[in-house]
Amino acid sequence: MNKKKFSKIAAILIIASMLMQMLPTIALADAAANAIAASVVPGTAVSSITISGLGSPAGLKYVYKISNSADAIPAQGAAIPTADYGQYVPGVDIENVSAGKWLNLYDVSYAGEVNGVESYAVLGYYQKQLESGDIKAAANTIAASVVPGTAVSSITISGLGSPAGLKYVYKISNSADAIPAQGAAIPTADYGQYVPGVDIENVSAGKWLNLYDVSYAGMVNGVESYAVLSYYQKQLASGDIKAAASPDTVTDNGNTYTYTVADGKVTITQFTLGGSADITIPGTISGYPVTGIGAEAFKNKGLTSVIIPDGVTSIGDCAFASNNLTSVTFPNSVTDIGEDAFVYNELTSIVIPNTVTSIGGNAFSSNQLISVTIPNSVTAIGDGAFFNNQLTSITIPDSVASIGEKTF
Repeated sequence: MNKKKFSKIAAILIIASMLMQMLPTIALADAAANAIAASVVPGTAVSSITISGLGSPAGLKYVYKISNSADAIPAQGAAIPTADYGQYVPGVDIENVSAGKWLNLYDVSYAGEVNGVESYAVLGYYQKQLESGDIKAAANTIAASVVPGTAVSSITISGLGSPAGLKYVYKISNSADAIPAQGAAIPTADYGQYVPGVDIENVSAGKWLNLYDVSYAGMVNGVESYAVLSYYQKQLASGDIKAAASPDTVTDNGNTYTYTVADGKVTITQFTLGGSADITIPGTISGYPVTGIGAEAFKNKGLTSVIIPDGVTSIGDCAFASNNLTSVTFPNSVTDIGEDAFVYNELTSIVIPNTVTSIGGNAFSSNQLISVTIPNSVTAIGDGAFFNNQLTSITIPDSVASIGEKTF
């Protein structure tokens, strides 16, 4: 080959190589050897994207930055500051994105300090200006956030109202649920009911909160089910979980109450009988209103009657179980009566106020009730709630959407 023809071919190859390097989805200095086989795919969560086609090659990690413009493409092996990039886990959404922003995605290895700055070494890249079709739609999401507070191992969800005809259910698990399609059926037995503003307890950092708003779907393929209307998922961080509050005690009419204060409200967590077995729970303690009766707080104390003060909104699981109660007075503030709350007592009649929305499983089982009138505020009655009584009359309003097994 003569020298002139060789020079022309070499020039063409150089120009072709330069054009190849200008393409935004080409690997860095190499032909496609270090390219990320990635595409942005749409889905069903608010302002987020998932990258498809990424494996987890040994020794590599993926990092990303969402910005108003594309990064200047670094040379292969170039150092980029670790502080400027978030780690991308294949299959996990990148959130807080919008159309027009740029996704800058790299596979990297850790380079240690470079010129005094902790850095990654770039091995391959992918860039894309996001379009509306890339971003997951907001239609099926709950605008909710987990907020910390001051009770033991519990969380409260903010941003939830109480829309008519809907209820919220949740599951705490080791991994996120596979996101169901809108209208999909999920088994009622797998989920607990969430009451807005009431803590979900027994949680820990690293667990997943799977929260849904649902309507009752009845039996689906032989399984009692909810229909999913929207969802919210979050892997809980330590900052989401309420810190353990130091309990305090107070004595009233010879009886001792142990309690915690959170957000200026008292929850009674334990009771010691020192006076009459007919008790009136104080409405305020240390100047704070009593709003909660904790789980097992008054369990097996030999009580014969109890007056619960106005302002109490929640009665915890087993709160008054295994006493000798023949009379309970509820205030017109209670919204939630927990599981086994009054099981194993001697109640012959009760007046459930028209503020209660849920009655937990076995809440009034194993008493002496003759008749029960459920108020039209109640939407859910748990398994066995009134089981093993002497019932001859039961009134259930149309508001009740869910009734458990062996309820009466």
